[in-house]
Amino acid sequence: MGCLYRVTLTQILYIPLILFTGCIFFSFRSITCCRIPVRTLFDCHPEGGVSAMALSKDSKYLVTVGAGAVQRVCIWNWTDESESPECQVDLSPKYGCQNQLLFNPFDNTQLVSNSITGDVNGHIKFYDGNLKLINVYNEFSLDPIRSISFSKEKPSISDLRYPKDCTLDAKPFIIRNFVLSTTHATAVHVNAQINVPQTLLKEHVEPLETVACHPKQPLVAMGSHSGTIKVWDYEHKKAVCSRVFQPHKQIQCITYDPQGFYLAVGFASGALQIVDACTLQSDGKEGLHYSQDSITHLTFSQDSSYLAAAVSRTVTLLRRCKEGTQEVWKYQGRHHSHYKPIQDLLFGVDLDSSQPRLLSLGMDRWLVEYDLQNSGEDGLLILSSERIEQSAVPTCMVWYPPLTPEHFLLTASNMYKMKLFNATSKMCRFAVFL
Repeated sequence: MGCLYRVTLTQILYIPLILFTGCIFFSFRSITCCRIPVRTLFDCHPEGGVSAMALSKDSKYLVTVGAGAVQRVCIWNWTDESESPECQVDLSPKYGCQNQLLFNPFDNTQLVSNSITGDVNGHIKFYDGNLKLINVYNEFSLDPIRSISFSKEKPSISDLRYPKDCTLDAKPFIIRNFVLSTTHATAVHVNAQINVPQTLLKEHVEPLETVACHPKQPLVAMGSHSGTIKVWDYEHKKAVCSRVFQPHKQIQCITYDPQGFYLAVGFASGALQIVDACTLQSDGKEGLHYSQDSITHLTFSQDSSYLAAAVSRTVTLLRRCKEGTQEVWKYQGRHHSHYKPIQDLLFGVDLDSSQPRLLSLGMDRWLVEYDLQNSGEDGLLILSSERIEQSAVPTCMVWYPPLTPEHFLLTASNMYKMKLFNATSKMCRFAVFL
């Protein structure tokens, strides 16, 4: 709800920069080599700090609104020696939380709080000088609106394509194009003549949970709990493509296949999708769903024929097959192979047969290898299992580079210890404390 106040202004003084922290704000005079504070006011809003502020067009008056339970609006003439505001008013809580302030650019005796512009429903409302509604944009399906900025280019009055306003006179509603931002990290441009929104920017709303680098191109994919995957070209510093997944949203892990053709996406709901690495689009299927628990690890075999997923203490295996002219991923089996959560999941290659190998490392200190050749829909079989630690908890594993004829597996633990195991016998050949 808009709140209107009037002040009387008499002098003009330019101040270029104002900063505030908590209940203290500072005024700075712009100088080429430095910033010199010329005025500091303490305890402006001791009841909770400063929520928002604005400067009048002539830069003489400053308005602040407190962040307390009962918000107080204060107007300061910061150019005089007074430590008290020129005037102040307490706002009723029924108006809601006021976190935006703006002086009328054409009349410095007027200011408005929580601009009469956008709301939590994603609707954009326009009011006249008497705070009467003259138009509403409510068909854009936007998230809660955070800010709006209008173009500096003046609209053409002679253009007849402008829509009518919602008054009884139904006059042409002539405004400038504008850009708005939402609380879900989206920036949208709106063409005022044809009422068409265009998404300019869509960023992650929730924290990033996983990243994956493309094996052959300078690309990195990032996934978040908001259901968004965004692929960046880190050489040219630009976004390549992005996708918002529905209805499963919380992305837990992602990984590229070694050839860079596929990107596997694991969700906290237990759902799994395999999408095209270039477009992030799938074949239209809903995806795979073999568990109700979160997928924590995903890994492809070197020949991209297998995909393994870790869900808590269970490993699930999928195999790529051909059905006619299409390639599909079929369920191959699963095994509840650990009694504590799986810490890492890794494919390798058998040096003698060149066949894929799959290993899992658990918080239970067991290293498990699976029998891929004899596994099927009846279950994922275990080839061997070894306890590799006594007291330390292993955290991750990786294949040691093939620098010697002997093949090694390198593990790390929570006790800053690294171990080198023979990849065939699982015997520890070397250990070091960091």
